[in-house]
Amino acid sequence: MRKYFFAVSILVLSAAIVFVVTGDVVSANYSTSYEVNPQVNVPLKKSEQTQIAEVFERVMLRYQDLLEKSLLSQKDDLANLTQRLDRIEAKLDNISRMLERMQGQSATKSVKKVNTPIKKGTNQ
Repeated sequence: MRKYFFAVSILVLSAAIVFVVTGDVVSANYSTSYEVNPQVNVPLKKSEQTQIAEVFERVMLRYQDLLEKSLLSQKDDLANLTQRLDRIEAKLDNISRMLERMQGQSATKSVKKVNTPIKKGTNQ
C-alpha cells in the first residue's frame, strides 16, 4: 500500500507542478487588460425658441403644399372654363353669320304689300 501511496503522491505532486507551470504560461500569454471607452450620445435639449421655429417652419411647409395644390386645381378649372368660353364664342360667331345671311337675303327680296279690302260682316 505504501507503493501505491508513494506513486499517487508523486502523481499528484507532478500534476500540481504541471498545473502551476502551465497556469503561469497561460496567464502570461493572455494577460491583457481591456480599456473601455463608453460613448453615450445624449441629445441636446432644444430651447423653446428653437422648437417654436421648427414648428412654424413645418406649418409653413404644409401651407405651401396646400396652396400649391389649390393653385393647380384652379389652373385646371381655368383651363376648362377657357375651353368652354371658346366653344361658346365659336357658336355665337356661327349664329352671327347665320343672322347676317338671313338679313342679307331679306334685304334682297322685295316684299309686296297686298291691300285687300276686308268686308265687314262676312265670314270667310
